[in-house]
Amino acid sequence: MKRVLLTLTLVLFIAQFAKAQDIPSYIPTDGLVAYYPFNGNANDESGNGHHGTVNGATLTSDRDGNENSSYLFDNNNISIENQFYNNGYESYTFNIWFLTNNPSKTMQCLFNTTPHDGEGIGYNHENALNTFSHGKNSNVSQHLWDIFSSNPFGFQVQQNMWYMITIVKNSGNYSYYVNKSLDKTSTTSLTAENQNTGLIFGSTSLGSEFLSGKLDDIGIWNRALTEQEIQNLYSSSTGDILLNGIVSAQDNQIKNVADPTHSQDVTTKKYVDSKTSEISNNQNFSNNSQIGLTGVVYDFEGNRYETVIMCDGKQWTTQYLNVSHFANGEQIPEVTGNEAWRDLTTPAWCYSYNQDNGRGKIYNGFALTDERGLAPEGWHIATEEEWNDLIDCLGGTEVAGGKLKISGTQYWTSPNVGSGVTGKASNSSGMSLLPDGFREGANGNFYSENEFVSIWNYSNIPDRRPFVNLLNDKAEILKGLTDPYDGAHILLVKD
Repeated sequence: MKRVLLTLTLVLFIAQFAKAQDIPSYIPTDGLVAYYPFNGNANDESGNGHHGTVNGATLTSDRDGNENSSYLFDNNNISIENQFYNNGYESYTFNIWFLTNNPSKTMQCLFNTTPHDGEGIGYNHENALNTFSHGKNSNVSQHLWDIFSSNPFGFQVQQNMWYMITIVKNSGNYSYYVNKSLDKTSTTSLTAENQNTGLIFGSTSLGSEFLSGKLDDIGIWNRALTEQEIQNLYSSSTGDILLNGIVSAQDNQIKNVADPTHSQDVTTKKYVDSKTSEISNNQNFSNNSQIGLTGVVYDFEGNRYETVIMCDGKQWTTQYLNVSHFANGEQIPEVTGNEAWRDLTTPAWCYSYNQDNGRGKIYNGFALTDERGLAPEGWHIATEEEWNDLIDCLGGTEVAGGKLKISGTQYWTSPNVGSGVTGKASNSSGMSLLPDGFREGANGNFYSENEFVSIWNYSNIPDRRPFVNLLNDKAEILKGLTDPYDGAHILLVKD
């Protein structure tokens, strides 16, 4: 009998260990109902067995470039037959990563309950154009959609870019997050009945409103996740623990290795830092085999940026900076009024036309040169010299613009000129730069949101504020100098 109990105990231990190995550490397991990482299949890795059936969707690369790690949808879906999802959860969290390759297509369904009249999330719904929408019904047996018919949130997304959508319900309060940032909160006195449903991803359960794009890392919890947990999901990490000195945790000691106090720790840190610097200095990114390699970096607020190694051998971000704090944690004020912007003599930021369109923030020249810094550790604002080197390796000012701009007229106003046979922007550099206009310091006005973008260059020369401009009707890139009152975007380069 003891042998049987020992064997059973070992089996249970191994099963629990295997389950833990399938779930990344940043995925909260407390209250986890289902988790679909789509790593080669549509299995539920929570251990609860709510596996999906793939109905034509195909495996593809995920947001980090890993092959066979997300699903591409095109007039197909993934269904979960198990009736496990409670439409009447008192509290819950639904988290999903989404990309569309056709933002202009209306009525794209990310997920829906089975039966249909329970809950759903969509993009570009006919009642919520160019935004996400959430529908919720109190009774899956009746076509009411009385809690929310199509509650809009978010903003118009960019083609072929990933977004993390999170809905958190806590009693009658629904909180909507996009890329870990709270977008809106809606409150209702209506409650849904406790009715279990199946789920379908990529279309409605009626076989309509098909998604054109990708889905990945879908998680469902029967509780409200905290903002820190949502942050961790977005940054794919368990977060940083910042400590001063030594903190006692029961009988263990947690040390701040970034600022050690013990002599041995100080020696170890010096050795590691010296080796890290040595390796970094010896890396030769000018090797042609490295050019075009992509990556990801996160700033100190958790914002995610795609990166690419350019022809100059340096690693650049391909999306504009989006921080609202300096590196030391001090806040940068958002200034929306035209006269207030015009009269500034201190750092500030804004969105183009004061609307967050997902393209990053515009900063004035005072923020650009502020010693508190805008870049995360290991990165810096692209300098004037680096911009000149990049332009040279792209073939010079006459053609560089067309090689840096994202191709087509989805974002850039026609004709989006480039060089070469077609005369259209080619994005051959892989930078995929978007238009977003600029802000004039003399009057605070915005200009040319989809025809133009102005990007700061950093200079160590006092009172020198260079910039580059890309335009929809030119293949060239324009260079110039301006005053600190103007507003422009920022790109980063790895140290």
